[in-house]
Amino acid sequence: MNVILLIAVIFTLGFDGLVRPVDTMTYNKRPCEETHKKNAYNDFKEKHILKKEFNTALPEEWKTYLEEQKLCNRPRQSFIRKEDEQKALQICQGSGWNVKDNLCVSDSSMKVYELEVEVENDCKVKLLDTKGTDNKYVTVACDKIENKCVPVHYETADLELPKNTGKHC
Repeated sequence: MNVILLIAVIFTLGFDGLVRPVDTMTYNKRPCEETHKKNAYNDFKEKHILKKEFNTALPEEWKTYLEEQKLCNRPRQSFIRKEDEQKALQICQGSGWNVKDNLCVSDSSMKVYELEVEVENDCKVKLLDTKGTDNKYVTVACDKIENKCVPVHYETADLELPKNTGKHC
């Protein structure tokens, strides 16, 4: 009886639903669909848009910034300059290309800072890929919040625009 119940659950949820974390199952299948996460754009900005200028070439400066913003809890982090915030927003508002599900890639490059943070070691920062940071195409998840399509999740940044892009986001 328990085996039959387990099989029924697997077919109801799909095997994929049992092995993926719950949060990853809640993303939208297309860009700009309504989301129940009403604070997702603000969370995106907090985690990925730099709030102030500082010497980004120095790991100590990054450490200070991450501590001030209470962002030392993630081992891999990516940031976009404040002056590129509009570019990031525009990815979801007609200037991006759909690559998969609700993920859209920018049609122009922007500066991206990628960091490795030692969460267990006093927020020690290692800068990743310091060469070519001016030439990255940013991929974000786009959802609708209060009738506006906005970035809600930073996915990745690449030196080249993906070849398999779909419709505009």
